[in-house]
Amino acid sequence: MRDVIFQADPFENLQVEVLKFYSENYSIKESFYTSYWIRNAFGKNKLANIENNRSICSGTTIGSVELILDYLEKMIFKQAEITSGITGLGGFDQGVHNFLIYNNFFQNSLITNNGYGEVITLGEALNIKLNNHEELINEDLSIVPVVHQFDRFPDLKIIAMRD
Repeated sequence: MRDVIFQADPFENLQVEVLKFYSENYSIKESFYTSYWIRNAFGKNKLANIENNRSICSGTTIGSVELILDYLEKMIFKQAEITSGITGLGGFDQGVHNFLIYNNFFQNSLITNNGYGEVITLGEALNIKLNNHEELINEDLSIVPVVHQFDRFPDLKIIAMRD
């Protein structure tokens, strides 16, 4: 994996009876890529309905096997419906991911804000905190089990390679 490191077991205290999504630090409107993908896949009106919500990273989703299979099925079918209209800026799965989440396709789900759960996404991180052992920590000072997009920060990449 190019951009994920594990600092602890993410499943140790996890509720797998819910599908867990992990937000980024900015709203969809403030995220160039996420808003671009939603606007081009679903239109300006659909984007306007959800653009003030936090952008949810499509790179990290956790749940039971049953919930993940349901998630993947919905992602695949929705992407198949819109693929012909998408051009430019690959990786539009995050637009589909956010569209489905904010249009209630996943009834049994939970969104965790960045810096407060099992996963942290660093791509647009506002504040990176390390403990004395150079482990990335959450706002409550707990070790973050899964660090996503650590490779965007050269200093963290060096720390990760030491382990």
